[in-house]
This record gives sequence, C-alpha cells and structure tokens, in this order.
Amino acid sequence: MKVARIALLVFSGLSFAWAGTVSLITNGDFESGTTAGWTATTMPAFGNTAGSCNAGFAAQSAATGCVPGTNPAFGTFAAYSSTSFPAIADDVGEWVNLLSQDFLVPSGITAGNLTFEYATTWAGSGSFRGVNVLAELLQGSTVLQAIDLEVNPEFDGSVSWTPSSTDVTSTLAANAGQILTLELFSLAFYDTRDPVSESSATTLNTGFDQVQITATTGVPEPNSGSLASGAFLLILAAKFARH
Repeated sequence: MKVARIALLVFSGLSFAWAGTVSLITNGDFESGTTAGWTATTMPAFGNTAGSCNAGFAAQSAATGCVPGTNPAFGTFAAYSSTSFPAIADDVGEWVNLLSQDFLVPSGITAGNLTFEYATTWAGSGSFRGVNVLAELLQGSTVLQAIDLEVNPEFDGSVSWTPSSTDVTSTLAANAGQILTLELFSLAFYDTRDPVSESSATTLNTGFDQVQITATTGVPEPNSGSLASGAFLLILAAKFARH
C-alpha cells in the first residue's frame, strides 16, 4: 500500500509537469524600443487624404506623431499610431494602421486569454466620429474573433489606459496546430459630402501596451519516454518504501 501511495504521488507530479501555460506573443510590452516580432502596416489611403498626416504603429516612449496621446501604460515604451486630417469640404478620405503578429497555436488548449492595455484620443465633427479601434484574431484574411474598443463614437473623447481581457479559448482550441494572426487596428475617416449627416475624424491617436495571448495546455498522452521516466521513478519509490 505504501508503494501504491508513492506511485500515485509520482504520477500526479508527472501530470502537473506535463501541463502548463505558455505565452504566444513576443515583445508585447515593446520594451525593446522597437516593434520587433510585429509587422506594422499602413493600408493605402482611401479617397482624398491630401494635406493629411498619418504615422503608422511604432514603439515610442511618448505618444508623438501627427497628434499627441498619453504616455505608456507601463515601462518606457508602447506602440502608437496617429492620424490627422485638414478641413476638407464635400469629400471623403480614410487611413488604416495595423500592427500584427503571427503565432502558432499549440495542441491541447484548455484555456486561452487575450490581454492588453489600450488608450486612444479622437476629435472630429458631424453626427458621429469616423473612428474604429479594435483587436482581431485572424486565420489568413478571415476574422475569427474581434474585440471592438471604439466604433464610430458620437462625440470627441479619449480613453486613458484601460485593461482589456478576452476569453479566446474556443478560437484557439478550434485552430490547434494552425498559424493565426493577432491584429491591432486603428482607422480614421471623414465624409463631408452631406453637411447634415457628415462624419469626420480630424484626429486620432491610438496606443497599445502589455499585449499578450496566454494558452494553457492540458495533459497529453504519455509517450514512451515519459513512461520510461515514470517506471524509473516507481523503482526508486519501491526501494524507498522497502527501507
């Protein structure tokens, strides 16, 4: 009975060793002072953006660029993008800035969580502000899960650094062994063709910090190596019990 109890403890210890939590995103705090590991993309301008300013995502120690924003949530750096438009009547224009990273989804997912802090400031005119700030999980060009942070607010405004936490377990588990993409998205547009319902974002500053996806994996089937290790530990346990 004593050997059986020791064996149970040994195999329980092996099970805990096999399970664990892994981080799937690199350089999510941008403390390298760069966006290394990420791809920063500015999509081609839509419509008339003459005279506008657009600064794509970059690691900064202070939110500078076209328009200022807040300083990093933690540490020295965060990732910022910014856009500003001049006053353009009877026209339409748009800028989209993206920050993305590919990652491999491990097998045996039992829990997954996407966390980050974000801050944004915007101003404009009209019935609503042409501002979209969000985070997405994609497979190729297909959006699997989206987290809307600001979508066409009605008034000028700002959000100081705010934590966001989203359960992505089902999305990760359904795509085990696949390469997915985390995309951080900042869009500003204006449409002044109709003075009654015009929408305009004259300025937008967006920041992301402490970006991470954590995945907890369950206990896999033991392979021959782990079985051999378990047998060896059982032998030691038996000897210990005899003494």
